[in-house]
This record gives sequence, C-alpha cells and structure tokens, in this order.
Amino acid sequence: VSLDLGDTSSASEAAEEAIAIATQLENMVGITNALDALGRCRVAQGDPGNAVELWAAAQLLHQQLGLPVERRDQPALARDLDAAKTSLGPDRFAQHWDTATQSPRVWFRPVSQDLR
Repeated sequence: VSLDLGDTSSASEAAEEAIAIATQLENMVGITNALDALGRCRVAQGDPGNAVELWAAAQLLHQQLGLPVERRDQPALARDLDAAKTSLGPDRFAQHWDTATQSPRVWFRPVSQDLR
C-alpha cells in the first residue's frame, strides 16, 4: 500500500522486514513475495539494477517452488521489468539478471543446517 501511495521508503522497510520474518519462519512463499515487492520499491527509488537482481532471485524461488507470480501481480511486475530494461538497456539488464541467477544470495537457510 505504501508503494502505491508513493512512500517508497516505508514500502522498502516493510519489504525488508517481511524478508527477515519470512526467513526466520522458513516461509519460502513469503520470501518470494517480499523479494518481488522489494524489487518494485527499488525500481521506484531509481535503482533498477538492484531491482532486477531481486526479481531474478524471486524468479528462481518461484521456479523452485513451482509457484507462478500471482495473477494480480503480473501486470505491475511486467511494467516494472520493462521500466528497468528501458533504464538499464538490454545488455546491462541481462548482466544484472545473470549475476543474480548465477550466484544468488542466500535468502533462506534451513534450521537443520544449524544443527550440524
């Protein structure tokens, strides 16, 4: 809601908090949705490169979960991806996307790894 009202700072904080909470809860769907939302915030804040990397990470999770982007979110995501591609140019867009997909950040570490 904050993003739709133009408050990108509050929206970013909320998305980052959502990522942290979803990670603690091991909620992969929540992480995926929050990454998508944070990408929208970043492109609105003028950081399309980071937005593309966040969306690429979210896309990897969508694929791993077999979970498509929610239908209601698809038009906004397509619009924002187009804006990022226009801003960065196709080559830089692809470079950011490839960077994120070839060495994705670790958004989630199962609790069982802590027990080893």
